[in-house]
Amino acid sequence: MEERWHLLRGKHQLAALGEIEADIENVRTAWRFYLEQKNAAQIWKFIYVLFLICWYRGWNLVGTELFAEAVGALDGEQDDDSRVVMALAGAMQAYFMTWLGLSEHGYKIAKESVQILTDYKRYEALVFAYDSLVLNAYFLGRYREWIQEIDQMVEIAYKLGDKWLIAFGLYAASLYEILLEEYDEARKRAETGLNLSEE
Repeated sequence: MEERWHLLRGKHQLAALGEIEADIENVRTAWRFYLEQKNAAQIWKFIYVLFLICWYRGWNLVGTELFAEAVGALDGEQDDDSRVVMALAGAMQAYFMTWLGLSEHGYKIAKESVQILTDYKRYEALVFAYDSLVLNAYFLGRYREWIQEIDQMVEIAYKLGDKWLIAFGLYAASLYEILLEEYDEARKRAETGLNLSEE
């Protein structure tokens, strides 16, 4: 799963996705095994890939359930690794909850996740947490926060210098700018994101 995370962000994305989906029941069994052990380090190896699969495939209910399992398994653990993994899992749970009409609850979870990941300076994870917060804020009509959170997400991605994360952030930003009828800015961001994705 950890190896496929890198492949899912490049030109071998479709092949990697097919490999994981062909073995998805074993993946879920391993995920639950490590949840039972409360093994944050091993859970971390799964978390980004599971998010991408659920996102790419539109598995909103599955995504909500998978990440709720992780939050439940690590709840009460006090070590730093567990708190970070639980925060990221919570943000990912909140992302999929939005599409199930649960934005009010999802917003609260995402907000808490952003705070924890900020405190721990886990910036890659923070990009995903902000994405979740942005989506929930939009569905709740909190547009002022929504715009600030988009800017934060993109700024962090640029600071990290990760082309895939920058493109990920710009994708979200361009979609939201379309909704605001800022078409020129949306086009610029989308074109920049496309160029980075092609690289």
